[in-house]
Amino acid sequence: MTSAELKTTRESLGLTADWLAKKAGVQLRTVRYWESGRNAVPEDVAKIMTDLQTWRDSAVAAMVQSYEGATPKPDEIVLLRYRDDAQLWTHHPGFEGLPVTFHASALLAAQKALQAIGCRVKIVYMNSEAYTHWLAVQGFEDSESARTQWAALQ
Repeated sequence: MTSAELKTTRESLGLTADWLAKKAGVQLRTVRYWESGRNAVPEDVAKIMTDLQTWRDSAVAAMVQSYEGATPKPDEIVLLRYRDDAQLWTHHPGFEGLPVTFHASALLAAQKALQAIGCRVKIVYMNSEAYTHWLAVQGFEDSESARTQWAALQ
């Protein structure tokens, strides 16, 4: 991975240089050296970035595939944007350790891919207080399905 590829991938995934430094166990200036071309990008760091890109792209592809074959297609697909890391990790423990901005990059990629197959898509913020109240009124427990139903009402 070249220095330009590292920086481009990191930024497109919504990751900060500081996040990458912590993940790689190095100082921030080391990431800056990699991204400037002063030092070569280590293979393990390149693997972290390509694995994250593959994971995000696979999740987006699976989402698109689930709607591609849907009959009838929903009028509108609503995707939830979380306001901070803690909120994201509460609802999606698989994202723990990744910043909410990584999830945001996946949302944007999903929105574009779904629009490309003719779906109308909007992104709304998760409102934990309103969602918790809605769960209680409905008698539901938190789940992906419940979040999807709640989001559709927003």
